[in-house]
Amino acid sequence: MRRIVVPLLLLSLVGACSQISSSRLNPTDWLRAQEGPPSLIPEENMILGITEREYAGTPIYQIADLILDPTSDGKILIVTAYATRAGAANAEFEAVETAPAGELHFVLNAEVDVRLPVGTPKNRQLTAGKFLSTGTLDGIRKIVIIGETNSLSIRP
Repeated sequence: MRRIVVPLLLLSLVGACSQISSSRLNPTDWLRAQEGPPSLIPEENMILGITEREYAGTPIYQIADLILDPTSDGKILIVTAYATRAGAANAEFEAVETAPAGELHFVLNAEVDVRLPVGTPKNRQLTAGKFLSTGTLDGIRKIVIIGETNSLSIRP
């Protein structure tokens, strides 16, 4: 019995030492300066092998309300909108390049899963925000948010 246990114990210790050298348990690594914090965003999806997912957002169905909330170095544009189905997510503001001078135009896009039920208006409600710096707002007279069926504007 000892002939088997002692070699197995030695092999496990040697194997553990090789793993400890690259882990946080290694005391020689405690005082070394790290190059930077590890990234929380993976380089690629290791399960499916997908490197980048294409954004599948479409214009939101209806824009309900606009609010400009002032901050110390700009304003936050808060938009309340309604999607065609419950569960709309990943809202993004797409800038319209053909906007007249002195105006900012954005199309509010969101990803809507067609497999989800329509739901109540409360379930279809989506709130999105965009920070606009003081420099961006210089010379701007009107901000327009465009949806699928309507658009709303606000003056900064």
